[in-house]
Amino acid sequence: MPATEAVSNITPSPDGLVRTARERRSALQWLGGLPGRLVTLVLPEATLPEHDQVPLNTAAQWVARSPRGNGYLALEPGTRRFSRGDDLIAYRVSGRTAFIVGGTHRGPDSGNEVLSQFVEVAKSAKIRRVLLFPVQEADRSAVEQVGFKTLQVGSEAFVDPQTFDLQGKRFADLRQMVNRATKRFDLGVEELDPHADREALQDFFQQWRKSLGGPHPLRLLVGTPCVDEPLGRRYMVARNECDQIVAAITLTPGWGGDGWGVDVMARLRDTPPGAMDFLLTRTIQRVREEGCTIFSLGACPMAEDAPIEQVSRPFLRWVFRGLYATKIGNRLFHFQGLTHFKRKFSPRWEPVYIAAWPRLGVPELYTGCRMWGLFGDSPEIFND
Repeated sequence: MPATEAVSNITPSPDGLVRTARERRSALQWLGGLPGRLVTLVLPEATLPEHDQVPLNTAAQWVARSPRGNGYLALEPGTRRFSRGDDLIAYRVSGRTAFIVGGTHRGPDSGNEVLSQFVEVAKSAKIRRVLLFPVQEADRSAVEQVGFKTLQVGSEAFVDPQTFDLQGKRFADLRQMVNRATKRFDLGVEELDPHADREALQDFFQQWRKSLGGPHPLRLLVGTPCVDEPLGRRYMVARNECDQIVAAITLTPGWGGDGWGVDVMARLRDTPPGAMDFLLTRTIQRVREEGCTIFSLGACPMAEDAPIEQVSRPFLRWVFRGLYATKIGNRLFHFQGLTHFKRKFSPRWEPVYIAAWPRLGVPELYTGCRMWGLFGDSPEIFND
């Protein structure tokens, strides 16, 4: 037998390696989600009383004024909306836990009444815990006054579009990837209209979902493309020389119209190296021309690039660091890879917190990770 043939018989193919990685991830997700599934079997799901639903288009206007881009998680399919006056939150329920996603969205003269009133409604419905994500540094005090406990669970990367360039040593890796995308693979970037280009966008995102080999990752942390109902989202794509879409991102508005946040970052397995780097670079340059002053690359779960406060819960911090640093944690989600990628843009890092009522411990964080989708999609959570 020729040596090359012998090697091919014992060396796994790329597809085989991908399948093996997926199988390992699926096994870890199944094991990780098992305690939650058992609890769900024992405890019936709490049902919050019906309340008036703010129309989705109105909710989108309220969310866009919030000082964050990931507030658009509040508009995801399947979430329920709870409002008081001009204030809004959106949530999902699993078992006896309510998870508020996208933060709180308050009018210019509002306090945090919508959050305190939601807690009262949840208590009356026998909800045992309320989780809230994301919470920014500026919101922590107001959230804690309502009785929530907070813990840093990651870092969010910000770029100033008005000063962003590719000059200097700190952008050396990014320049290299952008040059590879343009000079070697001849990629181009354009914005697609979710109405006129709906079919092209849907086809690409379907290919992307298929290439993942599993559920949408961290669904209460990263949104879905929502091409059918964009509600102000923007869609930027990279095309190859054959005019095929090879990478795409969605942008969500925030900061009262002054900024944009990256939500979905989608690429296929055979996407040329540097495509996502190039796509984001051109996108930042484009919004700079439009006068944008705030641009978020999104959060990196478990990352400690932002300054971390004095560790008040050492065991929980140890768990997070284990998820971030170990092979097991990174098989569930590419924590380190995502952080390494965003570091190439030399961003400013800000802490991101999760909040829990009435206490914050291992059960709350486990439930949060499960509802985020770290252990895969659960039918009782993602039933949209």
